[in-house]
Amino acid sequence: MSPVEEFIALLRTEANGQSRVSLEAIWKVFIRWRPELATAVSKRAELARWLESAQGTGAFTLPKGRALFDRSALPHLPQWVAFPVERDESESFNHRAYPWHPAMSFVATLPRLANPADTLAVNHYMVVNRDPLRVPVKERSYEIFGDEKRLGAVLDGSLGAGLTAEALNCYVPDFVPVHRAGDSHARRVLIVENEAAFDSFSRWNRLNATWHTVVFGRGIEVWKVTPFLLESWPQDTALEYFGDFDQAGVCIAYRLAQDLQKHGRQLLPLRAGYRFLAQQPLRHDTKGLAPDWATAVPWLDDAATIAAANDAFATNCRVAQEAFGWTHLSKLHPGSL
Repeated sequence: MSPVEEFIALLRTEANGQSRVSLEAIWKVFIRWRPELATAVSKRAELARWLESAQGTGAFTLPKGRALFDRSALPHLPQWVAFPVERDESESFNHRAYPWHPAMSFVATLPRLANPADTLAVNHYMVVNRDPLRVPVKERSYEIFGDEKRLGAVLDGSLGAGLTAEALNCYVPDFVPVHRAGDSHARRVLIVENEAAFDSFSRWNRLNATWHTVVFGRGIEVWKVTPFLLESWPQDTALEYFGDFDQAGVCIAYRLAQDLQKHGRQLLPLRAGYRFLAQQPLRHDTKGLAPDWATAVPWLDDAATIAAANDAFATNCRVAQEAFGWTHLSKLHPGSL
C-alpha cells in the first residue's frame, strides 16, 4: 500500500459508511496520520498536496464551486470530500498484505480489521518512533491520535490481545485517591467508603491527630487504592477501614483485605465505628445486596458486631456509615477511636 492509498484508507474509515468527510474531519485524520506536521507552517500546503494526489486516483470527488472551499488561507481547501458509499472500507483495505511493523505483525492474522484507521495510526507511530520515551498511556495516545483517550479504547478493543501498552512503551499510572494528611507521626491510616464520611473523619482527624492520613476509598472502586496504600506506608503502619454496615459494604472491605493480604499487609476494621453502627436502628436494604456476605462478615473481628451483622444481613437490613457522622464524632475525645 502506497502512502496515498494509506491516506485514502484513513479517510474512508473516518467516513464510516457515509459519503462525505468534512474538512474538520479531514484535518483530524491528516494530523493523526502525520503528527509531525501538527505545528508545521507548511501543514496546509501539505494537506492540499495529499488531497490532490488522493483525488487523482479517483477514490473520491471534490466539491465544485468556490463557495464550497475554505478560502480563509492559501491554498484553498475543500469543505468536504465525497466517497462512493457502496464499498465496505474494512474490506477495501487488505490488512493481510500490509507491511506491518514487527510488533504489529499479528494484525495480518486477524480475520477482520474493525478499525483500520486507528490500527494504521498506531503502526505509523511505531515505524516513525523507534525508541520512544516511556510515558503514561494517555500521553502516548495524544501523540498518536491527538486524542488522549483513543489509545485506551484501542488497547481494550479488537487489538487488545495482540497490542499491549508495553509494546508502545507506555503504562497506566497507579490510581491516587483523594486523601488528607493528619498527624505525620501517627502509625495509622484510615480508609473510608463514602464521601461524606471521608469529609467528617478528615475534619475530626485535623482536630485530634489520630491517623497519619484519611483516604477516600471510593466505594466499590476501593481496589484501585491498593497500590497507593502499599507504596505510601511501611509495614508498621496500621491500615484501617470503615464502611457501610450492610452486605455490600462488608464485602467491599473484605475484598480489599484479601488484596492487601496478597502483599503481606493486614486491613483492620475500625471496630469502634462498626460497633456504633451495629447498635443503630436498621433500615431495609434494597440495593446493596451481595450473595457472598457471609464469607466477609468474620473480617469485622468483634463477636458482638459479627452477631449483629449476621442478624441484619440475613434479613437484608443495613445501617449507612453516615450514621456515625459529624454529629457523633464531634462529641468524641482524642484517643476514643
